[in-house]
Amino acid sequence: MNNYYGDKLISEKLLKERIIFLDKEIDSKSASDIVSKYGFKLEDPPILTGKLKNNIGYGAEPNIDGESFNSIRSKIIDSSVRSLTADYRRRGLSINSSSYIRDLMRMIVELGSQ
Repeated sequence: MNNYYGDKLISEKLLKERIIFLDKEIDSKSASDIVSKYGFKLEDPPILTGKLKNNIGYGAEPNIDGESFNSIRSKIIDSSVRSLTADYRRRGLSINSSSYIRDLMRMIVELGSQ
């Protein structure tokens, strides 16, 4: 499994070291201390990223039959959004609704499990 920091491949050991460092820093400082010391704000990891602890997210990039996991996942999400949005517009339904989000999540799960 490949692990990336930005666009750089990193080892499991280095990944663990960074997680331990971030975990200690986050536990010992307030959000405003982190912003002033490091220049960034901690936010929840993206929805499709695993959340370890204290706003530390982890995403792996396994390679499946020569294609990256993120590439496969993004195609599924793009296809789902395009298809469902067209369907909702054709039926005159609002895409700014909880039913759209629910239907989108179901479609992503269905396409992803095929």
